[in-house]
Amino acid sequence: MATVYFPREIVPISFVAASLVDFVIAVVMLLFMDVLLLIPISMNVLFVLPIFSILMILVVGFCLLLSSMQVRIRDISIALPLILQVLVFAAPIVYPASAVPAAFRNLYWLNSYAILIQSFQDSVVGGRIPLVGDLLYCVVMAVTCFVISYLIFKKIEPTIVDDM
Repeated sequence: MATVYFPREIVPISFVAASLVDFVIAVVMLLFMDVLLLIPISMNVLFVLPIFSILMILVVGFCLLLSSMQVRIRDISIALPLILQVLVFAAPIVYPASAVPAAFRNLYWLNSYAILIQSFQDSVVGGRIPLVGDLLYCVVMAVTCFVISYLIFKKIEPTIVDDM
């Protein structure tokens, strides 16, 4: 009987791909509400595509890393909701970025998620062009995170089935 190779990274990546449906629905609803409320839509909204692409690379990287850790440390799934909640409060989702105290702003803007979310808000709501330097920083961080996470995942991949 022949065995068929199944690329195991498809499993964590499929969870990220499934979340795309939520994002697409949210963006369609946002654009629909803008049209309904007669809010002008700037062409800068097209910057959502590169911002979202960078975000996807970053999220897939973290997903691969967390799934690698989950195989060895079972409590990751218990701690993950808390980690995600901390990430929500570490980025300007529920508050404006201007609310961050001046003493912490340099440290705050090292968070790629904060930069991407602020850039998304700037392009969609504010109609402004995101800063290229910020997006380049996020690209470097996302690709670095993805490569390191992928290498870790590939290193433990042969023992994933045994450890589960």
